[in-house]
Amino acid sequence: YHLSEDLVDQAINMVSAQRGATTRPFFTYLAFGATHSPHQAPKPFLEKYRGRYDNGWDVTREQWFAKQQALGIVPPEAKLAERNPGVEPWDSLSDDQKKLYARMQEAFAGFLDHTDAQIGRLIAFLESIDCLDNTLVLLLSDNGASQEGGRNGLTNELVFFNRMKSSVPEMMAQIDQIGGPGLYNNYPTGWAQVGNTPRRFYKQNTYEGGIREPLI
Repeated sequence: YHLSEDLVDQAINMVSAQRGATTRPFFTYLAFGATHSPHQAPKPFLEKYRGRYDNGWDVTREQWFAKQQALGIVPPEAKLAERNPGVEPWDSLSDDQKKLYARMQEAFAGFLDHTDAQIGRLIAFLESIDCLDNTLVLLLSDNGASQEGGRNGLTNELVFFNRMKSSVPEMMAQIDQIGGPGLYNNYPTGWAQVGNTPRRFYKQNTYEGGIREPLI
């Protein structure tokens, strides 16, 4: 997450220097690390989401879908896609699985929130130099939530790339480190499907003719 802070610091410094030398328009490209794994954030951002996802990925996905419809992002006649193959019903999981998986999603949320705060810092700076009303802001992202975390998620993503596995008991021993600098954690596919609501499957998959990415 320090990358996000440093990028905004550099952007502010460069725009400040440029504005001191010329009134010409500027172009700034910020490529944040969020929300690619590892999902890491400062402690206050992690603690902000404690318990937020205890209801699990099935309930959360339904809530997000309903909000998307309420906002008009998804048509009112749309149906929520069925659960992906390999994603287990949340209610079928053990208590340790639920606790571990919820903590991984909390780290993701904290990471995204922290990045949003950095974008807010840049917007506030542009406003402070009376430049915001003459600035076009484009927000685009990668092509969806990823499935590398697998069924259980990961506290070290190199496990995935070396075709190894981490057990729930092994990762439960590290649960209080999730979201911190000591782990390279990624959430399970159940949360990745939530991230792709209302669509099916994951970042690596083409479905119904292509891959869709947001541009705001």
